[in-house]
Amino acid sequence: MKLIGRRQVLRGGLSLASAGALASLAGTRASAGGRIVLTDPGGSTQAAYVPAFYKPFEEATGITVAYAARPNLAMGQLKSMVLANNVEWDLTYLTDYLVELAVKDGLLEQLDYSKMDQKLLAEMLPGTVTPYMAGGAMFGTVQGYSTKKWPAGEGPQNWADFWDVKRFPGRRSMIGFAYGPMEQALLADGVPRDKLYPLDVKRALAKLDEIRPHVTVWTSSSAQQHQLLVNQEVDLIQGFANRIQAAIEDGASAEVQWQDGSVNNEGWVIPKGAKNRELALKFIEFALDAKRQAASVTGSGPTNSRATDFLPVAKAKSLPTYPANFAKMYRADAKWLAENQTELQARWTEWKAKKS
Repeated sequence: MKLIGRRQVLRGGLSLASAGALASLAGTRASAGGRIVLTDPGGSTQAAYVPAFYKPFEEATGITVAYAARPNLAMGQLKSMVLANNVEWDLTYLTDYLVELAVKDGLLEQLDYSKMDQKLLAEMLPGTVTPYMAGGAMFGTVQGYSTKKWPAGEGPQNWADFWDVKRFPGRRSMIGFAYGPMEQALLADGVPRDKLYPLDVKRALAKLDEIRPHVTVWTSSSAQQHQLLVNQEVDLIQGFANRIQAAIEDGASAEVQWQDGSVNNEGWVIPKGAKNRELALKFIEFALDAKRQAASVTGSGPTNSRATDFLPVAKAKSLPTYPANFAKMYRADAKWLAENQTELQARWTEWKAKKS
């Protein structure tokens, strides 16, 4: 994909996601302040980050931000660039367990936080600033239920209730890949959230055997979760909080249940051998600011603890990092998940292939 400057996108309405494979920026004109090249998740995230981060950073520093949607095979491309000593990105945006994999393979630069505002760093939520990643957002995996089926506040209150098909009969949907369902199965089976890891996979799959006949849809994408709720095709759903909230904003009659949901960190990393590491650090510091994070919110929670102070109360309460919600949730163990992902996926694939 040819990396596109902000002005080109805004003038021409060009879709970054369809622009092709990343190519050299040799012909891109840099501003007097220099240039950084970054990739992000694209879509609504990029649409929010342009006015919240990229444009203000250019205006404040004179540093050009060239950006593109991250390739689907971002880890493969990252590894190829590092091994070839031809790193084209100065920054990219990864989920915590992918960061763990990248660190294991030596693909990332350690971040020098000594060059950043220490007061700003102190505002960050615990665990969101790590040696190799500065958290940009936290997303939640939670349950939601139809308020047409059960009045608000009277639906399932925890994962044990989600599994209770006698008290809460209805059409259920769950995420169709290993991460998430196993944790929630163990919580439904009485495992305390601070004792989840290492996952007891055998116990989790046995608990999933109980709910399997009542799951009408195993979702393969977050967009599918949104559609199921908007179309009123399910009564209970395990899914991503931002997609459930988006469905509610689009007219779905549903409520999010935060109890024992999980949160994952995702954020900015610098590839090993990036050409403009110092400028990348300046951008990261800029993007951790509470007001700027508040301006960037799309449904995931900001990582600066003060950011929700700058949001409307109703919006703040819809986010996983809103204090009252965050207190009910647990942090997914990204390191353990990264180290065990191959076995987890194999066990999950084998289980899914079995007949109910």
